[in-house]
Amino acid sequence: MNIKEFYTISEVCETLKINSHNLRYWEKKGLISPIRIHNAQRRYTKEHIILIEKLKDLIIDKKIGPKGVKGLVKKNSNLEMMYNKHYLKNLKDFISDLKKEVKLLLKLLN
Repeated sequence: MNIKEFYTISEVCETLKINSHNLRYWEKKGLISPIRIHNAQRRYTKEHIILIEKLKDLIIDKKIGPKGVKGLVKKNSNLEMMYNKHYLKNLKDFISDLKKEVKLLLKLLN
């Protein structure tokens, strides 16, 4: 596949070795949302292709149904959100400690 911004459904199917009906079904189930151009043709980005590869692995290779995949996506996004909140709190604590150290150093220098 050439490096470009958008890919057709046939290009994605050929590259990932899947049928177009899979993509249409996953779209119908809300698992992917391709871009629609003026004449309603689907276009996929590199990010879509990465997601479709993961869907293919879960649904076709590992035999997990669309509902199960939606549950995994929701669970993973919740875990990622919790991780990000924890990371931000640690970062804020680090910055606060750093500010205290800078103030102490400034006092020592004066």
